[in-house]
Amino acid sequence: MPGEGGYKASGLDNVMQERLQEMKQFLWVYVDPKSQSYGKWIMSSTATARALEKKPWHSRLIQGRTRAFIADHEDLPYNNYGTWNETALKTDKNLAQEIHAHLQSIGKYVWAMDLVDFLDTEEMRVRTKHKKRIDVTTAQRWMHKLNYQWTLDPKGQYERDDIITYRQRVFLPTWKRGSIEISGFVP
Repeated sequence: MPGEGGYKASGLDNVMQERLQEMKQFLWVYVDPKSQSYGKWIMSSTATARALEKKPWHSRLIQGRTRAFIADHEDLPYNNYGTWNETALKTDKNLAQEIHAHLQSIGKYVWAMDLVDFLDTEEMRVRTKHKKRIDVTTAQRWMHKLNYQWTLDPKGQYERDDIITYRQRVFLPTWKRGSIEISGFVP
């Protein structure tokens, strides 16, 4: 019936309601003259986070959301769950081919920083919709999606010719016989 009081659903999801409630509580603590943290921004946000049983870093989230809302009342702390885009590798098939070509041009051994450097141009940022340089972990994930494998090259100090000769002609036959005398070896 018109004129009767009652509850009207806001239409906001639970996450947004919770964030708005946190901001409201923070601002009440900030402006409450009876509060120990009256007029103290950081102390108020820390007290609010503690009252909400959140970790100390949550106070910075509350501060940031509140600052953004004060600067622009249209900037609400919305819930972005389910709004993530697919990776640019799926949306741009030519990008994957260009990355393959670039990494193959480097040689047999490539690493994630090669991909980071390749994508660190204005053209590639626009194309991938990244505003800043991608992180190494993002490059590693992309390389994994492109079927690159991480390996260690076993060659090195043990592959010298004199070591191989000794191993094949002296060590392994002696070991097979069951008596190893390493002290007499001179390469």
